Amino acid sequence: MYRFVFLPLICSLTLVQEPPQAFAVSSESSLYAVRGRLAGTLRVQPQSVIVVVRSGSVLSVDSDPGLQFRAVIATATRTGWKRVAESEPRSLGAFDAGQRRELMDSIVFTVTLPSGAKPEEHWLVFQFRRSDGTTTYACSDRTLSGPDSLSAARAQQLRTFYPLAC
Repeated sequence: MYRFVFLPLICSLTLVQEPPQAFAVSSESSLYAVRGRLAGTLRVQPQSVIVVVRSGSVLSVDSDPGLQFRAVIATATRTGWKRVAESEPRSLGAFDAGQRRELMDSIVFTVTLPSGAKPEEHWLVFQFRRSDGTTTYACSDRTLSGPDSLSAARAQQLRTFYPLAC
C-alpha cells in the first residue's frame, strides 16, 4: 500500500529535472594566449548548473607552469558580459610554449547560481587562468536554456571578432 503512495511522488520529482543539454565552446579562432575547444553537457538545476566537459583541447601559446580553468556563468551587459557565478578552478598542469593538450577525462564543474537567476538570461563561459594572473575566455553562443533569437548573431560575432564578443 505505501509503495503506491510514494510512486507518484517519485515519478513527479524525476519529471521536473531538465535533461542535460549538449554544448560546444571554442576560442580557437581567437589570438588569445590560451585557447580552448570544449564539448560536453550542462544541466540547469534550481540553484546550480552542473557542467561536464567530456572532450576538448587546450593550447597555450607561451609556456606556463600551471594553467587553470573554471566554468563561469555570465549575463549580458551593454558593453559585453558580467560574471554572475563561477566554479572552483581545476588545474590543467604545466604547458610548454605552443603545446596543445587533449583533455582525456571528463571534468565536472558545479556552479552555484544566485537566487532568481534565469537560464534564458545567462551564458556558459570558460575562463583560462595563467600562473601570472592573466585570463582568457571561451564563450558560448547560446544561453543556458538553449539557442534564442540572438544566438545566430552572437555566433557570427564570435567568428568574426572573438575578443569583442567574448
